[in-house]
Amino acid sequence: MEKIIKRTEVFEHTCHQKKKRILTNENWFPAFNDGTVEVSLHVDRKYFQKTFTFGPPIDYRVAVWGIDDFGLEMSFSTFCDANDMFERIVNLTTQETLQAWGFGPA
Repeated sequence: MEKIIKRTEVFEHTCHQKKKRILTNENWFPAFNDGTVEVSLHVDRKYFQKTFTFGPPIDYRVAVWGIDDFGLEMSFSTFCDANDMFERIVNLTTQETLQAWGFGPA
C-alpha cells in the first residue's frame, strides 16, 4: 500500500497530467490532421476560491479526444488504476473497445 501512496504523491506534485497521441482509423469528429487522437490522464481537484487553494484529489481521469468536441473518458479513484488504463490505450484502440472498457461520453 505504501508504494501506491508514494507513487500518487509523486504524480500529484511533479506532473499533474500525462498526454500522448495514438494513431486511429476512426472518425473522432475529427481526428487530428496526422490521423491521431490525444490520450490524457489528469487529476481533478476541488478549487477553493476564498483561499486560492486546491483540495485533495477528487478523482483521476483518463480521456481520449479528437481535435474538436468528441471525446470519451473514464474516472478512477487511484492514480495507479488510471495510469494502468492510460498505458493500456495504444495505437488503433477503437471507440468500441474504449466503451467496452467503461469509457463514456466526455
